[in-house]
Amino acid sequence: MTSENTQSEAKGALLITLCAFLIWGFLPLYLKQMHDISPWAIVGWRVIWTVPWAIGIAIFINGFSSLKTAPRNLIFLAMSGFCISVNWTLYTWCVANGLIMETALGYFINPLMNVAIGIFVFKEKLAPVKIAAVGLAGFAVVYQSIAVHHFPAYGLILAALFTCYALIRKKVSIAPAAGLFWESLVIAPFAIVALLMLNKNGVAIFGQGHKDFILLLFTGPATAIPLTLFAFGARRLKMTTLGMLQYIAPSIVLIISLFYGEKFGIHQAITFGLIWAGLGLYSWAEFKGSK
Repeated sequence: MTSENTQSEAKGALLITLCAFLIWGFLPLYLKQMHDISPWAIVGWRVIWTVPWAIGIAIFINGFSSLKTAPRNLIFLAMSGFCISVNWTLYTWCVANGLIMETALGYFINPLMNVAIGIFVFKEKLAPVKIAAVGLAGFAVVYQSIAVHHFPAYGLILAALFTCYALIRKKVSIAPAAGLFWESLVIAPFAIVALLMLNKNGVAIFGQGHKDFILLLFTGPATAIPLTLFAFGARRLKMTTLGMLQYIAPSIVLIISLFYGEKFGIHQAITFGLIWAGLGLYSWAEFKGSK
C-alpha cells in the first residue's frame, strides 16, 4: 500500500470517528425533543430498537458469521450490556432533569478514570505526569463538593460505568455491531418488562403522538450507528489522535448545557479548569510517549 493510500485511509478513518463523536455530542438535543416521554420509557425503547439495527449493521458489514460467539462470551456480553444499559438510563435521566453539564463532567473524567484504574486496580507503573493528571481530576471533584456543596455523583457513576463497559468488552473478541446486538438482546426482556410495568401504571410509553413514536424508533440507529463508526475508525487511528477526539463529545455537551440555562459560574469554571488541566497533562504524556 502506498503512502498516499495510507494517508487517504487515515483521513477517512478520522472523518468517520469524528462523525461518531459529533453524534454522541449532540445526543442531548435529540433526547430533549422527547420531553413528554418518561426517561425510563426512552431507555426501554432504546434497548429494544437497538436490537434490529445492530443485527442489521452487523450482517451488512461482516455477514451472518460475525454473530457467532462462544457461550462464555455471552456471559461477558451480558455483563457489558448491563453496564451500558444502566449508563444509558442514568444519562437519559440526567438530560431530562437538567443535569447535562454533569454528564459532560463525567465524560471528561472518563479517560483519567481509566488511568486511575490502571494505577489502583492493575498496579500499573505509570509516568508521574499521568498520576498528576489523575490527581488534578480528583482535586476538581473535591473542590466542587466543597465549593458548591454538590458531589458530582452522577457524572462519576457515568464515567465508572463506561470504564467497566470498556474493560469487559476487551475480554470479548467480537465485531462491535455484533457485540452490541448480543448486549441489547440480553437486556431486551428486562426492557420489555419495564415498559409493561410503566404502561400498567399509567405512563404513556409511546409518548403523546406520532412524532414521539418516530423519535423513539430512531433511538436504535442513534445508538448503533455511532458505536459502529467509532469502532471502525478507532482501529485505523493512532491512540493519540483517538485520545484527542474523545474530548469533542463532552465539549459539545457542555455547550448544550449552557444553551439550556444550566449554571456555569466561577466554581464550575474552576472545576472544569482543573479537569482540563489534567486532560492536558494526560494528552501531552500520551503524545510524548507515542513520539
